Amino acid sequence: MGASEPDGGLRLEDVHSGYGKLEVVRGVSLSVRPGEIVTMIGPNGAGKSTLLRTIFGFLPPTRGSIWLRGTPIHHLRPPQVLRHGIAYVMQGHNVLPNLTVEDNLILGAYIRADPGVRADVSQLYEQFPSLYARRHQKARVLSGGERRMLELARVLLMHATMLLLDEPTLGLAPKVIDQVYDTIHRINADGVAVLLVEQNARTALRHAHRAYVLEQGRIRFEGRGQELLDNAEVKRVYLGG
Repeated sequence: MGASEPDGGLRLEDVHSGYGKLEVVRGVSLSVRPGEIVTMIGPNGAGKSTLLRTIFGFLPPTRGSIWLRGTPIHHLRPPQVLRHGIAYVMQGHNVLPNLTVEDNLILGAYIRADPGVRADVSQLYEQFPSLYARRHQKARVLSGGERRMLELARVLLMHATMLLLDEPTLGLAPKVIDQVYDTIHRINADGVAVLLVEQNARTALRHAHRAYVLEQGRIRFEGRGQELLDNAEVKRVYLGG
């Protein structure tokens, strides 16, 4: 698994983490290669969100290592991880509701020191016309789907090379879910690798190059997305038959 992968992407080796004395992630090894969309599925409480928080530096691993492009990052805090090119869109909404859509975009690129942010925002509006139409409105008036689009658009402004996504379609209507995945594929096509956590397992597997099934903090299954969709035990236990 993780140890045998090349150093071009993200690699976890025997990672353990949790909250105080409660160990939630129990020896996870996985990888995300450049250009991939990789999804993690599993029951509630399996440790999926905890693993993303560990990768991003909110939780230090108690054991194991995390590598990005051959560089260890398991000792870094979130601002440092972000500057290494990993963006993290957490569960729920992560926009500033009292700022305009455009201010949210510009603020999202705060780690950049170059003068091209506003030009990039203008170019971004061509990809996200719904955000352009609302650019001067407060983010609080956006629908749930529009807020998710705003969060994803900011990733492109960050010039991230790796995106961690936690439940990006939670609470969204089916039509909006399709739009969110279209956006994820667009971001991926721009050279951003994606590690995605989803409860909507069937949809996530259909869109994934590879996938892992996490159970009780350990990897239970791994393979190509379609392989896991076709796996009889995965279907029975995790996909409802």
